[in-house]
Amino acid sequence: MAGTAMETETAKAESGVDTKKMYRMFHDCYNDKIKMEEVITFVRSNSTNIEQQTDLVDMFAVLDIESLTNEVVKDREIFVKVLESTSKHIKHEILKERLEYETLERVKLISNSKQFNTRYVRTRTKLFY
Repeated sequence: MAGTAMETETAKAESGVDTKKMYRMFHDCYNDKIKMEEVITFVRSNSTNIEQQTDLVDMFAVLDIESLTNEVVKDREIFVKVLESTSKHIKHEILKERLEYETLERVKLISNSKQFNTRYVRTRTKLFY
């Protein structure tokens, strides 16, 4: 039975994305150690199944918050460009679920962040009443 649990954990690790590597790649890109195209290629090649896409979007959410709170404008621009270039390879529902409204608007996944937020609140309210 223990062998089965180990096999399951190994299979999960193989099917997911190396989020630590992705995080380091973004910061290397921010610091001009690697080109943005390398990050885009990594993201595209690791977005073939739903589990990988979920892992990627989780990391995007962390990077999104960091770049919003970071005063270095260049980091935010790099993040948005990578997201724009790779968003067509990731289910938009997952991105809309986890990223900030401002970011979604910048990458043109929603047309108006304020309107999207209003609709979201109304929908959530209807669900509870």
